[in-house]
Amino acid sequence: MAASKFQRHLVIPLMLTCFLSGCSSWRVQPAPATSHEAPERARITLSDGRVVELRSLEIRGDSVFGVAKTGSNAYAVHYASQAYPLADVTKFEVPKDNTRMIVAITAGVLLVGLVIALSVIDLCLFDKCAE
Repeated sequence: MAASKFQRHLVIPLMLTCFLSGCSSWRVQPAPATSHEAPERARITLSDGRVVELRSLEIRGDSVFGVAKTGSNAYAVHYASQAYPLADVTKFEVPKDNTRMIVAITAGVLLVGLVIALSVIDLCLFDKCAE
């Protein structure tokens, strides 16, 4: 009985930990002048309001090139090479490293889950848990 209650109370913190690992944020920076300065991944906002996430960036002349998601269906995600004039880029963002925050939040969530699980085990050891 104690093991099943322990498992049920541990599910929520573990699920939160999995969701937190997907957290990411972006920070604005000036567009790179050359391909040597270009990050592997960036999100650009164009003058018409579209937001495009590009991978494998290259700066050639007055344009930014990269691979962008062009669509998806139930079976696959489709990517294609895209090019945009740098003059049309109104915002250039790169992924922000949130490792410390994610580790701290994950540790806190796991600690709370452990305290809850130990309190349930303690109650069940002294026959105080409901059947």
